[in-house]
Amino acid sequence: MRTHKVFRIQYQDSEQLEELSRLGFTPFLDNESGGWCLLRVATTHPSMPILLDWIEREQTHHHCTIERSFSRREIRSATALHIDIVEPESGSIVGDSMTIDPKQACDKCLRRTGNRASVLNDAQGSRSAAFLRGIEGELIVNRSIAMRMISDGITGAVLEPILSTQLPDNPDPEYYRLVPVDRLPQVTSPPTTFSISQRECNHCGRAGLRLNSMLYFDAPRDVFEDINVTSEVFGDGRLLSPEVVVSPRFYNILVSCGAHDMAPEPVVLV
Repeated sequence: MRTHKVFRIQYQDSEQLEELSRLGFTPFLDNESGGWCLLRVATTHPSMPILLDWIEREQTHHHCTIERSFSRREIRSATALHIDIVEPESGSIVGDSMTIDPKQACDKCLRRTGNRASVLNDAQGSRSAAFLRGIEGELIVNRSIAMRMISDGITGAVLEPILSTQLPDNPDPEYYRLVPVDRLPQVTSPPTTFSISQRECNHCGRAGLRLNSMLYFDAPRDVFEDINVTSEVFGDGRLLSPEVVVSPRFYNILVSCGAHDMAPEPVVLV
């Protein structure tokens, strides 16, 4: 595993950028927000203490995230892989109802766990996505992945066809919903670390959790199916969803069927 720290730094003027360059760093301007630059530095880089001292001395606003990358060998030999899922573009996935079900949502904070079915319309935004998460938090795969799941005997979830708004009676739908049959045991924390991105609701106890590390489990290998979801749910808004953990076998199917940007990370058994 290789790790990098990605700094998002608010700079005051061009002199600060020039000073970063003189220190041996190459800042990339964040043109979307303006006034911010990005630095990606290996955690073992000998100049890391110099950069941290500069940030403290300048007292500049900054955010830091950890970026992890793994070799193909580490991915292939993993017990299971924690993956990211593409979010659909606005308008490409529409739910059965855009209203909040009062039976699912807290009547104080309106947070809920998304698990309802969806109806797929014919907007072009979803056409390039093979494996994605709908607006209600559900897991969606295209027909190619669904057929491979059936032929290869993928375990851990059942398939439900998703109807098209224009072809509701289509016997061969383009997308299917994945319904996990069970949840994993709770993650082991520490070493798994979280942060609370929103204030916990005193009424329902739900909070917006953000995952800050790899996933660690105190569990035997045979607890993992090809498709798994965590017991914990995460999210910054009103919709909270579990993280997705898959086997290397299912990950290879996803890649071969066109899924991308999944940032796979091996889970760790402790």
